[in-house]
Amino acid sequence: AALNQDNSLNSPSNPAAPGSIVQFFATGHGPLSSTPETGAAASADPLVLTTGDLEAYVQATQATVEFSGLAPNFASLWQVNIRLPATLPVTAEGTVAVFIKVNGLGSKPVAIYVQN
Repeated sequence: AALNQDNSLNSPSNPAAPGSIVQFFATGHGPLSSTPETGAAASADPLVLTTGDLEAYVQATQATVEFSGLAPNFASLWQVNIRLPATLPVTAEGTVAVFIKVNGLGSKPVAIYVQN
């Protein structure tokens, strides 16, 4: 899932703005700063952060990761907040490909919608 900076669902009718932050939710986060009990919700204070080497790419351009950790108040849900580059090539469909690498292992790319 992907949420725009205003927490709205990213979609063709609601694309993210270039330069904004998009929240991604996934699994496979790698090592953490602390480990919640099995099935327990992640803490909001202190946050449970990922500690692995993390890289994010938008259309093959490295992007800034603003946050990477367990989503507060959810069990085992990884949240990654990525700042989109201010300029990037958008497809005719209005999408860009995003992928993440943790400790050198890459995710499959996912498409999100971005304003032209």
